[in-house]
Amino acid sequence: MASVAEQIRLAVMEKLDLCLAELDWTTLQRNPRETFDEAQLNAILMLDGDEMEPDSLTGSVEDSSLEFIVGLLVMEADGQTIEQLLDAGWVSVCDTLVDPTDIQLGGLAIDIQKLGKTAPLYGRAVQSARIGAEQYMEFRVRYHAREGAASTVGP
Repeated sequence: MASVAEQIRLAVMEKLDLCLAELDWTTLQRNPRETFDEAQLNAILMLDGDEMEPDSLTGSVEDSSLEFIVGLLVMEADGQTIEQLLDAGWVSVCDTLVDPTDIQLGGLAIDIQKLGKTAPLYGRAVQSARIGAEQYMEFRVRYHAREGAASTVGP
């Protein structure tokens, strides 16, 4: 069985897949290793971040947290500007990940917090006149795991 941290990452990917469908975008990738071409845009990326050392042990339960980054890669098309695409993307991602009715990711987490967002980076593909951009936001998930049973969620 996967660790609680990996179970959380998989739950986040499921939620980002809902965003992809809602936005009618093309690509969702975790830790991408290849470059993107125009056919793969607009895209949502999830980058695994740090898994922090447990803050404390309380009755054999670790109080832990992990961080991850969500990125948006967009290219203007169909009359939508970069700014409109990024705004729609972040509204969908934040509404989905920080949804008060499921902030605990189905019982896996204590909560999810938004930490900060980068400024958008604008550019143009080498062989295209279309303008694209990328932007990233960092999130932290707090969770409990049982000491000695990293795959078991703590109470």
